[in-house]
Amino acid sequence: MKFVLTDKVTTKELISSLDQSGLGAIAIVDSENKYLGLTTDGDLRKALLNESLTLGSLINNNAVVATDTSSLEEKLSLLKSIHRRHLPIVSEKGDFVDLFCLDEIDFNLKPNVVVVAAGGLGSRLGELTQNTPKPMLPVGGQPILEHIIKLFKHHGYTKFLLSVNYKSEQITDYFKDGKNFGCEIEYLKESKRLGTAGALSLINRKLDHPFFVVNGDVLTSVDYDKVLEKHLSSNSYATMATRKIESKIDYGVVDLREDGTVKSITEKPTFNFQINAGIYVFNPDIIKLVKKDCYLDMPNLFRKIINLNHKVQSFEVSEYWVDIGRKTDLQKVEKIMNV
Repeated sequence: MKFVLTDKVTTKELISSLDQSGLGAIAIVDSENKYLGLTTDGDLRKALLNESLTLGSLINNNAVVATDTSSLEEKLSLLKSIHRRHLPIVSEKGDFVDLFCLDEIDFNLKPNVVVVAAGGLGSRLGELTQNTPKPMLPVGGQPILEHIIKLFKHHGYTKFLLSVNYKSEQITDYFKDGKNFGCEIEYLKESKRLGTAGALSLINRKLDHPFFVVNGDVLTSVDYDKVLEKHLSSNSYATMATRKIESKIDYGVVDLREDGTVKSITEKPTFNFQINAGIYVFNPDIIKLVKKDCYLDMPNLFRKIINLNHKVQSFEVSEYWVDIGRKTDLQKVEKIMNV
């Protein structure tokens, strides 16, 4: 549960020790067992996604710690307040004592449910999805869907609803009830394709808190806590994560008047757009707007919400983000994560 940091150790050795720990985290100490920092699976994934795989990027020197005199209740309260699962325990002199892991007890950090839309065909990926649903395509040795679940779990979200349709048995056989992944997983089984929003009509549990919906092909290093905080602080009915993209026109763009005369010419302009990033937060009663067993995509659901004059908030994703829609997207992410 600890890794001794010296001038000679490599990033690969730290990652190997993290993997062997089996806890999803490892404490970093010096040669005299003085506590230096913490490295988690989440830190590794963020470093990979940000393409900054160095010892410095992997070690969190500001992780909250507890003393070896802290009671169990104090440790649990502290973890709940910071929304984390791992807590380094140190002595008053700064020596590393232990790594307290929330997985060791039956305790859920956050009540918010995460719905993952994992029922799509992935037809743009051609032969890659002929026998495999897109969310199960491997990236860095793990399915895309597993990366999504672990990234949410890193932020303390452990309750998942997976909407499944195409070759759903591959997903259900792999994840089962989620216990092997340290979370709770239930399935929204579509008898027919319902779209990214239509599957919400299959939710039969009472939701008391805002919930996430995320596409099953989106990988990002965004801080999901901040997305939820923006939704709550803005008193929004629905929040959509967006991503700014630039589109450069390689020609002179001509602006015409109504009579066809030339008003202006702009040479090779660049336009900025905000696109839908496939990550959403909804208030629980949104489900009332989704008809049972009827196809509905997210754009049309948002049009309904807007037409009802409910507040819709945006959250711009500035961190790494990729929608794995084509082979080139998959190859790029695979190259980043293949350590």
